[in-house]
Amino acid sequence: MFCLFLLSANDNHSSTMKVFFRRIHLYLSFAAGLVILLCCATGAILVFEKELMTAFHKDRYYVEATGNKLSVDSLVKSVKNAYPEAKVNGVKVYEAADRSAEVSVAFAPKKNAKTQAEAPKPKDGGKATPTQRQPGFTIFVNPYTGQVLEKYSYS
Repeated sequence: MFCLFLLSANDNHSSTMKVFFRRIHLYLSFAAGLVILLCCATGAILVFEKELMTAFHKDRYYVEATGNKLSVDSLVKSVKNAYPEAKVNGVKVYEAADRSAEVSVAFAPKKNAKTQAEAPKPKDGGKATPTQRQPGFTIFVNPYTGQVLEKYSYS
């Protein structure tokens, strides 16, 4: 019955329906376009995350080149002096003269009453729940002076 209404010879109703559906199509496609634009923008931010971080935090990633660079051992000692409880996992030293060095560290889990007590063992022989892994940190160090610039966690 509805199809007969659309196929009727009445041009006034036919043009009104065309305008109605064109407007619905316009507004729905505009809303869908906004969702697609949002997905593209957030995807671009994720793809260029490292470049954006470097651009927005120049004081963390860049230093003034003065004299000779310190040895890796000296950089690790500077980090150990600033954070004695840190366990050094790795060191990145860049060839670029104005780049800071990055020292990857992990900290031992904090001991409190819950972790000091022995973890309860499962009653029916199942696996025990694993302990949560501590987040890693990157400590940025001036390779010329050994000054710790910033402690940062990427998580």
